[in-house]
Amino acid sequence: MPLELIELAKLLGGIIALIIPGYLWSFMFSKHLTKSERLIFGFIVTMGALTVGSFTLNIVIGQPITQNLILFLYLIYSIPIYILYGLSIARFGFTKPNFTYVKKPHTFLLLVILGFAGIMMFLPHLVNSHYLPFHVDEWIHWAHTQSVIMYHGTSFVNPFWGSGTAAPTEIGFQLTNSVLHWMTTANLNTIFVFMPAIIGIMLSLSAYNIGQRSPRKYGLEAAFLISFIPTTIRYLGPSFWVAITLGLLILLFVIWLATHQSIQETFFTMAFLWYLFLIHPPTAVAGIIIIGIYTIFLVTEKQFKIATLQAFFLVIPLLVIYYFTSRWDINIEQFLSATYGDQFELQFSRIWVSFEHLGIITWILFILGTYFSFTRGKAMHRTLSISGIGFIIIIGLYDHLNYGVPIIYERTFMYLFLIVTLIAGFALAELRTTIATLSEHPWLTKKLNKHKKLFPKLQYLVPLIVIIILLTTSVPAHINIPYYTQLNEQDYETALWLKKNLPAARDNNHSYDRVAIDPFKAAPFSAVSGLYIAFSSMHPLLRQSQTDKITEFLKNHCNDTSFLNKYKISVIYAPSCNNSDLTKVYTNVYLY
Repeated sequence: MPLELIELAKLLGGIIALIIPGYLWSFMFSKHLTKSERLIFGFIVTMGALTVGSFTLNIVIGQPITQNLILFLYLIYSIPIYILYGLSIARFGFTKPNFTYVKKPHTFLLLVILGFAGIMMFLPHLVNSHYLPFHVDEWIHWAHTQSVIMYHGTSFVNPFWGSGTAAPTEIGFQLTNSVLHWMTTANLNTIFVFMPAIIGIMLSLSAYNIGQRSPRKYGLEAAFLISFIPTTIRYLGPSFWVAITLGLLILLFVIWLATHQSIQETFFTMAFLWYLFLIHPPTAVAGIIIIGIYTIFLVTEKQFKIATLQAFFLVIPLLVIYYFTSRWDINIEQFLSATYGDQFELQFSRIWVSFEHLGIITWILFILGTYFSFTRGKAMHRTLSISGIGFIIIIGLYDHLNYGVPIIYERTFMYLFLIVTLIAGFALAELRTTIATLSEHPWLTKKLNKHKKLFPKLQYLVPLIVIIILLTTSVPAHINIPYYTQLNEQDYETALWLKKNLPAARDNNHSYDRVAIDPFKAAPFSAVSGLYIAFSSMHPLLRQSQTDKITEFLKNHCNDTSFLNKYKISVIYAPSCNNSDLTKVYTNVYLY
């Protein structure tokens, strides 16, 4: 089995080690954060420091990105705060931890919700009993992560066909995976299978933190509803370990930062928008839209100083990206061209949203929450509502007028779902409070005097109804979402065997570096084994229109040696080969 509990324990232990120094640094940011806020702060700030730090050193001075560099950066980042923490203990003594909050019903409900969120994000693996990555984009990130680890840089030889240079636009995500691998020592499969569930818990906790920052506290509602953000093979989602999954978490962190309305918050917003851009550029665009709208609302509330600083710091990442980098030139030019009216066609079909995934009741609450945000809410509530409407407009403009960039259109669904759950949570809290207020009305108190003990409990009726509806309709809808699998367990084990054993068989006359394989499996098999491919019918596409040639070759038991010579193939993965020029070295593996 590719699923190993020891590897999972290593991953969790390493994540805790990453959180601790950031948790302590959070006291320098603010002395008024809750423990849940410090946990999220600890993870994201530490990952940001290691990822952005290694990227900057590599780009500016050409410093190779290695495990030693990451450990060195971790020590530089961690030691000062440990020293400060030690001095604080020496001066003021050790503060005895207070765990009374654990006994509170509120804490119990939060823990249940976080567990539910983790299960919902892990649901595709549970339902399909498949403990390998699903989507081809996950396998591409796997291959690029492996290349970062192997070549110690942000640009490297294309890992799929062995020629040309790959400079991924989501390099921050591959660096994050490399940091996770080096800091936790967990293998890549453990990271790709379990990180979505871990991030799902963090997403839920981040939504809770944002909700609890509001005067009308809606943390529990938002934490629960965000668990229903769907994942499909068409527009991805948080159940896949892809760049947008981590991007959603950082986007929530940026929104949470903005609620503080302080000078250090504006600096942190700039820093983490840059980190977000390294991870996933379209999500950074969503972050800029949200923070830009929030800046406008701060002006309307006469928060001129913070609004000015926020607008200033908002521009800096854009200038850095535009003038001091070249990796994203094509993407920026496409985005600017689309803004001026140039049209770009989708490679795939249009997206049709199933409202059952988030729940029809959630969408109704979003509409109601948009109303509440302008009648009862503050700047951030209005910002989120306008952002949600803005994302709907972005989707509609591309859907009906072909105005915009395909990747922005496709990923905007995730940002819309994120906003919908937050505003729906706010609406649910407002309804709960409204019912509680009505239950204290003198007329009702007089008419229903015999049942006055039930009045305080009436406020929980609406949330209970929403929970029942979602559990009985949306959870089955998630369970029935179809997924495809490219590799099975035997394929994966074979690829691992080749990666481990082929190097010993290579010499000056035998490269054993390119594989003949079912073109549907080519990309993930290449990602795990490190072998190059000759044909692929899934992204990244290679000789897609000629895949019948390799299919015919494998079907005919690999008896055409000239085919191997023509495409420089020296490794064959097939059920049966009948060719005297081939030597069987492992189950279904032949060498030429």
